[in-house]
Amino acid sequence: MTRDLVNNLAHFPTLVPAARLTGGSPYNGVAVDTQGAESAEILIIVGAPGVTFTGGGIGIEFQVQQSANGTSGWTAVADADLTAPVTAANGATVTGSALLLTTGFTAATTVSVGYQGIARYLRVVEVHTGTQATGTPTAVLIVCANYAYRPVGGNPT
Repeated sequence: MTRDLVNNLAHFPTLVPAARLTGGSPYNGVAVDTQGAESAEILIIVGAPGVTFTGGGIGIEFQVQQSANGTSGWTAVADADLTAPVTAANGATVTGSALLLTTGFTAATTVSVGYQGIARYLRVVEVHTGTQATGTPTAVLIVCANYAYRPVGGNPT
């Protein structure tokens, strides 16, 4: 049995690295099938800000969504199913938000949020508000672990 992390984790890009702009928002991530995994983590990587986040409605939200079939019926993950949900944005209640970049965001960061739900398919949607002429580079991975079989790579399910 292999016990190193490389052979016991599977990571899937839901949003590939890019500097996305307001005009294309929302950016829907690719569906990730979590079948066989007992746990999942949403790993959000954000580069140096492309704009100044000083209020005025400029922001980026990363919303975790789930689906039974991976193609339709996407809904926001309940806050109770995230280990560290964002509970309020600009005075409004949000659901399923893993990260909200607004006033005060000034440097690159990485945020990790655990998923505790039972949905088979997950994705992250990147939603921009306000006018952002220069994009902020971002990428999102969904990391799955605690599979019933090891090593994860190369085994049929």
